[in-house]
Amino acid sequence: MTALTPAGRALFLELVELDGPEREALLAARTADDPTLAAEVEALLAADARADGFLDPPAAVRAQDDDEHRLAGRRIGRYTVGSRIGIGGMGTVYVAEQDRPRRKVALKLLRAGPTTANVRRRFEREAEILGRLQHPGIAEIYEAGSYDGELGPIPYLALEFIPDAKSVTRWADDAALDLRARVQLLAQICDAVAQAHAHGIVHRDIKPSNILVGDD
Repeated sequence: MTALTPAGRALFLELVELDGPEREALLAARTADDPTLAAEVEALLAADARADGFLDPPAAVRAQDDDEHRLAGRRIGRYTVGSRIGIGGMGTVYVAEQDRPRRKVALKLLRAGPTTANVRRRFEREAEILGRLQHPGIAEIYEAGSYDGELGPIPYLALEFIPDAKSVTRWADDAALDLRARVQLLAQICDAVAQAHAHGIVHRDIKPSNILVGDD
């Protein structure tokens, strides 16, 4: 893959959280006079659509984040950052240690660098949405805040940590579940989705790589 330009990276991060006509319209408007940029971003979006791992973006974005997020051992709020466990369209997720109460959390940071107001609003809305949902099948949010990074304030979310998490399809295959067990697992997923629907929330991106199964 060719090097990712700053303009391509910024536009990709803005579009990756959109879907359908909204994404297509914004892409066309932003690249009307720049077919090279359009081709670059379309290639990134296509690569993102093919990704089948949890929070797994295109390789070019991963490579840049390797340089931007060397945070292991650093303090962010009440948390000591550990190893990275995933990267998504908007942010990077680390396992971290909370001071009080002492526990492991999943710390999700908005990706460093230039971000649009739209991306920040989506990140903040995620915190509000998760805070309204209480269900055993939905990861709990503990705190939302921001810290001063090298490139300015960076929002973060502290979330429930799911030990040894796997995507639902990988977990089902590793456990050699039969058809009945797979349907029972799907029913649990539907129950969690129904809880979100009962609060007026539509996920818009339900897929196996976004559904994690823990060691319990």
